[in-house]
Amino acid sequence: MLQVIRRTALFPGAALGAFIIALFAPLAALNSQRLRRILLAITVLNIPFPVEVHLGFREEVGALGSVSGFQISLTTIALPLLYAPLLLNPRRYPPGDAQRHIQTSIPLCLYLLISVVSLTVAHDFTIGVYEIFVLFQMFLLYLYIANCITSRDDVLLIVRFLLIGLVLESSFIIGQAMGLVGDIDALGVKTRFDQDILSGLSRAGGTVGSPNETGGYLSMVLALAMGVLLARVRRIYTYLGAAGLLLGTVALVLTFTRGGWIAFLVSLATLFLLARHRIRIPRRGFVGLALTAALLIAQFSSAIETRLATDDAGSAYSRVPLMKLAALMIQDHPLLGVGVNNFALSMQPYVSQGFSGEWLYTVHNKYLVVWTEIGTFGFLAFLCFLTSALRRGWNCWKRWDSFFSPLALGCVAALMGHMVHMLVDTFRGRPTVQLVWLIAGVLAAVERMRAKPEDFRELNRGAVADKQWQNWPSYS
Repeated sequence: MLQVIRRTALFPGAALGAFIIALFAPLAALNSQRLRRILLAITVLNIPFPVEVHLGFREEVGALGSVSGFQISLTTIALPLLYAPLLLNPRRYPPGDAQRHIQTSIPLCLYLLISVVSLTVAHDFTIGVYEIFVLFQMFLLYLYIANCITSRDDVLLIVRFLLIGLVLESSFIIGQAMGLVGDIDALGVKTRFDQDILSGLSRAGGTVGSPNETGGYLSMVLALAMGVLLARVRRIYTYLGAAGLLLGTVALVLTFTRGGWIAFLVSLATLFLLARHRIRIPRRGFVGLALTAALLIAQFSSAIETRLATDDAGSAYSRVPLMKLAALMIQDHPLLGVGVNNFALSMQPYVSQGFSGEWLYTVHNKYLVVWTEIGTFGFLAFLCFLTSALRRGWNCWKRWDSFFSPLALGCVAALMGHMVHMLVDTFRGRPTVQLVWLIAGVLAAVERMRAKPEDFRELNRGAVADKQWQNWPSYS
């Protein structure tokens, strides 16, 4: 010890250097590419496994379908660490793309800004801030994915962990349905298993949330898995996508979510209708998919028939009065709405207008929720965000690339199915919202990269043969 002190005294410069290294070591770690990839992986896996806490939790608000507290998740922690290197080194990314970056973010900027302005008319300011807190996090995630994903490896990283999350969550749901997995409530991750009283079916929710939320998550990632199977990727991704598609389809059936089933069918139809003239769909894959569907129908035919045919005791019709109630609220508050996340509290004065005795909850229609809470302009901004994401995916699909184009098609199919699903559910939970904004960010990043000639090249319309396909393995 004395020798160390003497050396430090003799060489004060060495001591100063050691102090500087210790001081800036965390900053150097933040610039590490490995840490960045780990943070991205955590952010993606935080979708099916929502490790989070709710500060200021209000149970009475959550019981009516509103965001019920400040959601602090692993994504909340990862985002500042992802942005830290950009703030420390603003020149890390070329300024030439700044205009394009701003253009891709305009609809979301307007959506977030109008949501903030709607707080001025909110019945309860605090619960409005609850949802703004979630939306701001998702906005930062979208900006990072859209602007800082700069290579195929980055896109593959996101795809890889989306598929890993799909396989793990689907396996968990199947194990839950078979009684192999018990109840879990740790670190914010909770399992859910609902018993439908009318049909007698046990509906698995996994760790994502309610069976409806889980069905929305599964239908989107399954569409992405189908896009991966059509893309030119390493064989490990093909196996991972096939495993995710098989297990995820079984898990989707076990949620017994009719909206999720419809969303998956819409995604499947979208993908095949757009791909059939551009991609030689592998025969083995098509036969395998058809055989899997037949086996699932045979295995769960009685349960599926029960779910579709059993009288729901007016469960579906009970949503119609809520839609009428939302229409009245929109008519009275067309500009700023009733305030973000305030539908449940603001509907109370309307109960006396012919809605007494009805089931009261946030209306099961995402579009009406947005329109009611933040007004017409916010609703239009929300639609512009969704349609602009679809347009970017369509542009990437038209300009052919053996990896990006099928992947973009899978994202488009996922969004199309989810947009249909939003007609019958609220989707206010962070996991599904984060997945939608993540997919939109990936499409924005891919469209930005498509400008590089080495990433994309034109494919003549109607061409059957393409040089890139000559190197593909034969599936026929």
